[in-house]
Parts: sequence; structure tokens; C-alpha cells
Amino acid sequence: MVAERARLAREQADKIAMQNAVTRGELAPAYVLEEVLSRAGARAARLLETIPGTLRRRLPQLSSDDIAVVTGIVAKARNLAASMKLADVDTDDDAMTPDDTVPAEGDAE
Repeated sequence: MVAERARLAREQADKIAMQNAVTRGELAPAYVLEEVLSRAGARAARLLETIPGTLRRRLPQLSSDDIAVVTGIVAKARNLAASMKLADVDTDDDAMTPDDTVPAEGDAE
């Protein structure tokens, strides 16, 4: 009986601690966080989409193959951002370097 009361007291303390964290703005419901991720991903995707055209205009010496490589990397980044979920936070995708996404000379994607 004593152990059950102690467990209940801990649960009540945890509940109050969570309510206080929500009040301070330290916690938010998962659906709100996913909405923020979704909107941030959409904004980033719009910005990323401008990169190949900007490079084409500002660096006319780049070949169409160069622009195609950039377009491919942008598409990968855009798709990654669009597919992010809260569950993905624990994955180690951030360890990938930009060179990991660029095919070697002559490699097909």
C-alpha cells in the first residue's frame, strides 16, 4: 500500500511538472511540432528550388550537367525535408556530408 501511494505521488508530481513546462512554453503537443516541421520544410523547399535557376543565371559557365547535379542534390534535400517526422529525430541522417550526395564522375544516379 505504501509503494502504491509513493507511485501515485510520483505520477502526480510528474503531471504537475509537465503542466508547468507547458505553461512556460517548454513543451508542445506532437501535432504542433509536426506542423512546425512541415511548414519549415515547405519554406526550405521553396528556397532550395530557386538554387539551380539562380546558379544558371549568375554562373553561365556552368554546364547543363553541373546544373543537373545541383538539381539532384536540391531534390534530395527537398524530399528529405518534406518527409521529416518527429520520429526521425533519433535517426543519424545529419551525419551525411554534402559530398555523400554528389555522384562521382561518370556515375549514374
